[in-house]
Amino acid sequence: MSDIIKKLEILYKELSRIRAEIVFLESQNKDVNDMIFNYIVKIVCEKENILYNDLISSCKKQNLAFSRMMISKLTYENSGFNLSKIAKLLGNKNHSTIIYGIKTIDNSLKLKDNIFPNYKYYEQNVKDYRDNLFNKKRDSNTTIDK
Repeated sequence: MSDIIKKLEILYKELSRIRAEIVFLESQNKDVNDMIFNYIVKIVCEKENILYNDLISSCKKQNLAFSRMMISKLTYENSGFNLSKIAKLLGNKNHSTIIYGIKTIDNSLKLKDNIFPNYKYYEQNVKDYRDNLFNKKRDSNTTIDK
């Protein structure tokens, strides 16, 4: 029986990973804000070793809550999404939950003992991705006059 449970857990994790990848690939045909959000979710889920299904669930485990907070702040600062849109994308949360997460990270970054050690890594990674997207978009809209 425990072998079956282990196999089901492995399948669940693989299904969640595939679902996150599908969301990311589908975003390639959407606008830049959607692409940025999906990229943020993808890198945070991978680095924090969490499942997309768990991320958008109502689970209050610390690693999931902290990941949602980081995704919220990164999305708010790097996309055109408002707080309500970010809340909806993260599993129908309330906009005040997003505000709380952003303030928590801001306060933590000011302290010596930062509880979000990976945040700076994500911040730089997302900035590079966003800049690359806008450069590609600008280059594709530029025409050369002959």
